[in-house]
Amino acid sequence: MSSNTVEQNTSLHHITSRAVWMTRLIISLTILVCLLIIGIVLYALSLISGAVIILIVSALLAYIIYPVVHFLQRYLPRPLAITIAYLVIVSLLAAVLYVVITSIIQQSASLVGYIQFLFTPQGQKQIQPVIAFLQNLGITQSQIEQFKGQVIAQLQGIIDQSSALRNPRMIQIAMDGRTVILRGKVADEDERRLAENLIRLTPGVRQVQNELEMQAIVGRN
Repeated sequence: MSSNTVEQNTSLHHITSRAVWMTRLIISLTILVCLLIIGIVLYALSLISGAVIILIVSALLAYIIYPVVHFLQRYLPRPLAITIAYLVIVSLLAAVLYVVITSIIQQSASLVGYIQFLFTPQGQKQIQPVIAFLQNLGITQSQIEQFKGQVIAQLQGIIDQSSALRNPRMIQIAMDGRTVILRGKVADEDERRLAENLIRLTPGVRQVQNELEMQAIVGRN
């Protein structure tokens, strides 16, 4: 009697273990299949992402334009109403984009101008607490001066890379506050104005002091 009970318990234990193992296997396979399906879906979306974006944008435009078309077609033929509606919407989007880009350019120019101001004695007094904080973070004064030199080097590079100047290496860039100072020699008045305009067109430059002197220059060094 006892031996039969032991055998039944053993059989039940094997069946239970096998059921648990099968359950775990099914769960693991289910998870793997789900991950595989998600991967396939994401890959398919990556292939058609461009088309999906175009479809979404088109749907949004159609949703926005429909009320305008519905209003205009009371007075105009439908094709003409659709054309006018598209022109109005595109013009509004272009105006918004222009305002945003203009604002970004102005803010960037203001940032560059403020950075230039920080290089002046007055700016150094204002930024001294920031410099002390940066030094506490491990940024040394030499690194700050190196960054300052990079701003001047950027302006100098604009002059040096100009192919319209006969000898751009004869022109040196300096800064006094927010004012960029041009010093050196140029061939004639045209080059003098050209060098000044190159600097003025640089974003963030507001004032240019032209101290270039005219002197006959032959070729490049």
